[in-house]
Amino acid sequence: MNKTLLRELPYYSHNIVLAHGLFNNCLNSSLPTKKYLECITSIHDLDLFSLNTRPDTCDFNEYFPTIQSKYFSPHSFSALKDTKKLETSNFSLLHTNIRSLKRNQENFETHLLNELNNQFSVIGITETRITEAGTLNFDPSLPNYEFEFVPTPLAAGGVAMYINNDLTYTVIEKYSREAFQALWIEVQMEKSSNITCGVICRQHNSPERFQT
Repeated sequence: MNKTLLRELPYYSHNIVLAHGLFNNCLNSSLPTKKYLECITSIHDLDLFSLNTRPDTCDFNEYFPTIQSKYFSPHSFSALKDTKKLETSNFSLLHTNIRSLKRNQENFETHLLNELNNQFSVIGITETRITEAGTLNFDPSLPNYEFEFVPTPLAAGGVAMYINNDLTYTVIEKYSREAFQALWIEVQMEKSSNITCGVICRQHNSPERFQT
């Protein structure tokens, strides 16, 4: 890569390990590692909140002044939502890598949606593993949501969206190749500009290159 292009990256001249290495299992840090988070036995585990500590070597607000993000367990998210009394008119998004929608749909609906207790506007799903080999042999529906999907030509991959029934939307594009699968929609908003949402799943060791 041309070294001059590196200056265009948001973390140029910053310690990337400290800025983005919180999930690295090899990072010498007191913060929880990725392996530890995968072994959390309770959604009430307060150690999760220690991830909200931002590294001093990187000024997050310098690059993303309008974004304020924190980590929440499902329980703490639900509690925050109740405390803030979030309006149902707020546009909200959720994404999950489900590793087979057919196999994990019940867990997704029970352990995530029910615990969060929030009617998201759009839910993006990757790794649905819905293939082009045949039609759907299961019911992917969720109450109060429309279902759109793009199958994968391989054993892995595939994307989908659940769009809240209260929204009016148009499918812009469905794209499926061995390199990646993508789904784009445009949501019509009454009192603001329309919102474009996309979900993309790029295959590991993709055989194709993404051109400029």
